[in-house]
Amino acid sequence: RIASIAIDSIGRKWIGTVHGGLAVFNDTSWIVYDTSNSVLPSNFITSINFDLDGKAWIGTREGLAEFDGINWTIYNTANSGLQHNDVTAIVFDENGKMYVGTGGGLAIYNGTDWAVYNTSNSGLPDNWIGVLTLDGTGNIWIGTAAGIAVFNKEGVVSVDENNFVADNFSLEQNYPNPFNPTTKIG
Repeated sequence: RIASIAIDSIGRKWIGTVHGGLAVFNDTSWIVYDTSNSVLPSNFITSINFDLDGKAWIGTREGLAEFDGINWTIYNTANSGLQHNDVTAIVFDENGKMYVGTGGGLAIYNGTDWAVYNTSNSGLPDNWIGVLTLDGTGNIWIGTAAGIAVFNKEGVVSVDENNFVADNFSLEQNYPNPFNPTTKIG
């Protein structure tokens, strides 16, 4: 079963699987990395992304792996600022700062230091983060098990469902009109 897919700057397809590790396809051949032939902390690959230097960052259920094509570096709760080993999402901002969603909150790594955000020190609605994405203005949108939050220069800000209420709405004419037996309304 496939859990994640990413394409690097030279077109290689990186496929993360649920129990089979990481497969890399260069349009000609496959290379498979798993716990038997690499230092991947787990064969359950949850997320894949690439930093500004082209290094692959691989999220697993047991930690985070950095891979430069030759060398592997593993990050987990024992040797980094990760607050939880279940890495669920990875995104980089335009400056190369890495945002890591985990089962225990959001970790931010600038290449030297780690910062951690969770329900006890921020506006995160839940510590389990399922997805992260970067918008065009530099905000990191955070999807959790209990709702949405945004990381920006103010820190983590909870997004209240009331923020999504429309200021106005309209109901357009149905078509086709007359209808029989169905219609569409914009």
